[in-house]
Amino acid sequence: MMKFLSDFKKIDVSIVNIMRLGFRFSFILCIFFTYILFLYTLHPFSHVFFDIGYLGVKCSFMFFVSFFVGALVSDKIRKNII
Repeated sequence: MMKFLSDFKKIDVSIVNIMRLGFRFSFILCIFFTYILFLYTLHPFSHVFFDIGYLGVKCSFMFFVSFFVGALVSDKIRKNII
């Protein structure tokens, strides 16, 4: 676990910037689809809106994890090549 944390602290700055932009994008998507789910709880007139909100939140969490893992992997590849 300590090795993982030390590797995470040593990630290149350019990769960290891209990861942060990805986190912001994922967070904005998650807030948008959470709002859709909130509107569905207030006015449940169609189950399609629930499905859209639920799948959108799942997708935004997957984007979050993908940016995190992608940053770690691309940093490992970059350090091994250089």
